[in-house]
Amino acid sequence: MEENLNNNKEPKTKGKNKKAKIAVITLSTILVLILGLQVYAGAKGYGNVFFMIRDLTTTKDATGENEVFIEEKIEEKIEEKTEKKELDINSEEVKKLYNYILKENSEIETYAYQSKKITVNELDNDTKLCTVLSNLEDKDADDKKTIQGVAGKLNQFFYNQSTIDKKVNEIFGTKVNLKYKSIDDIATMTDYTYENNQYVKSEIQQGGGDYPAHTVEYIVKAEKDNDELMIYDKFCYLCDNQDAAYDIYNGSDKNEVFAKRISGEKIYFQVHDRDEKLNKKVIDNIEKIVGKQVLTYKHTFKKNSDGNYYWYSTEPLEGNKESANITNTNNEAQLESDNNEYKTAKDEIKKLFTNKLKKDNENNTEKLLDYRVDKVEILSDKDKKGIVENDYTEYFKNTDTLAVVSYSVKPKNINNTEWIAGNGEISGDWIINKTACVGVRNGEIVFSGTGW
Repeated sequence: MEENLNNNKEPKTKGKNKKAKIAVITLSTILVLILGLQVYAGAKGYGNVFFMIRDLTTTKDATGENEVFIEEKIEEKIEEKTEKKELDINSEEVKKLYNYILKENSEIETYAYQSKKITVNELDNDTKLCTVLSNLEDKDADDKKTIQGVAGKLNQFFYNQSTIDKKVNEIFGTKVNLKYKSIDDIATMTDYTYENNQYVKSEIQQGGGDYPAHTVEYIVKAEKDNDELMIYDKFCYLCDNQDAAYDIYNGSDKNEVFAKRISGEKIYFQVHDRDEKLNKKVIDNIEKIVGKQVLTYKHTFKKNSDGNYYWYSTEPLEGNKESANITNTNNEAQLESDNNEYKTAKDEIKKLFTNKLKKDNENNTEKLLDYRVDKVEILSDKDKKGIVENDYTEYFKNTDTLAVVSYSVKPKNINNTEWIAGNGEISGDWIINKTACVGVRNGEIVFSGTGW
């Protein structure tokens, strides 16, 4: 009986040993297979066998490119949302970096705004030099002196070579070999004199002048993405064609024409000064006139080892060029409305001032043979605000329309006339280019004089 029990247990032990052997053989086979696949994957350039398996089992899309797993797409979108951060375009950081892109200098014709992507390697010496000089702040100066200039006291700021080198690295993120020279920038009325391995910065107190081309731009967006910061702005390059009109280009290299012979009066409608807000008004006017949008540029800044950003590149956004060809009839209609309103106001002031000349002539003992109003320029809201705020008599009001009127008169005796007083110049039998500052309120001239 006992022998039979032992005989019955023995097959169970043998069965367990058999299963264990099978498991060991199976695991060994799998390990050998994995090792073999790993060797094969390495030979094919994969980091490990699992990357190879994923690549081989991933389906292809219509272009033949590997489709990315849905999970990865979701993760990428989450990363984009968490890494990209929109910035305040009026923040000190954005303003400082935006100044790293030279926009206006009487010594420069070609800026980073061009028809192709521009990095520091593509900028010429003078553009890089003027970029550095324009970013030298008074607080960066190694020394300061006050001297007597031709028009009063003149502050001079001195910058040593080490300070210049530091500014170069701050803007461009690397050492840049520059050929140093003196620069007179009429655009900012600033003189940069280079002598004894240092720059002396001072104000240009007299002189000045005009230059036929200038830039117009304003920021539309700024954002951070990982170690990069991007600033986007609208830009156009205006060149005076000496006929009271401008040719407009997409970039300062003038490779792409945006519009030809656009009236300066229309471009600068309600604009008499230059700042970021008024630059937007100028570009709005241009887009309304031409019926398409000016180009948007992308400026990329990269993070340096010290954690600060430096300018890396400037490029036009290609997609924007297509949208620039779309006519905006609403803008054209608005421009027409604005121009009609402006023209009506000018015509009204011309009529009022003509009537004033008529009454002045009737009440004057010296009668005129003829008179005419040649031109009416209505002051911008900004210029009017400055006059109203500085009016110590508190006579002018914000609701007044202020204008400068140019007119001419023809006296009976050009050699003996009181009409030459004030301003104007004799031309034949006429006194031309006489000007009057005029204030209009409720349809009447309430002020007229040679100044405000």
